[in-house]
Amino acid sequence: MSSSTTPAERRPDAPSAAGERQRDGIGLDSVFEVLKNERRRRVLDLLHEADGPVQLDRVTEHVAAAENDTTPTELSARERKRAYVGLYQCHLPKMDELEMIEFDKDAGEVALGPNAGLLDPYLDVGTDDTPRWPVYYLALAVGGGATLAGLLVAGVVTPTLSAALAGVVLALFAALSGAQLYY
Repeated sequence: MSSSTTPAERRPDAPSAAGERQRDGIGLDSVFEVLKNERRRRVLDLLHEADGPVQLDRVTEHVAAAENDTTPTELSARERKRAYVGLYQCHLPKMDELEMIEFDKDAGEVALGPNAGLLDPYLDVGTDDTPRWPVYYLALAVGGGATLAGLLVAGVVTPTLSAALAGVVLALFAALSGAQLYY
């Protein structure tokens, strides 16, 4: 940590001077202050993808390339410097102070900090095996509707059959909802 505060001054259980709501010792205002800036979110995205600390040059190139809609190799010195100065002087120290990242100025390295997990609910950091619930609900609705339409076209719909189909679809929606709560 490059911050000048001592661990005692940043105790997770210390109340906020402004009386703001806390989330594991970090004020929610601080969490949202970090997340409201696109550069900070880009840093967090890169660090979540990385396997360990990332060199400051790579962080700078990642942010600058995204801001300028180009690749790191096509960045101009001016674009790179503009991103570097903002990250080095403002964004990285702020995130380091809140322990969202660990910013080692001497080594020129940036890594996820102990409080980075507090941001996960607000970031798209899910893995590829994360269930896609809206897709499941849509598939169930379309499948139920297609089955009903097929039965209507075949002319075999009776009140008993339509009630049974509605009951099955409703039961499947209930099961899917239960699965979503579990996962």
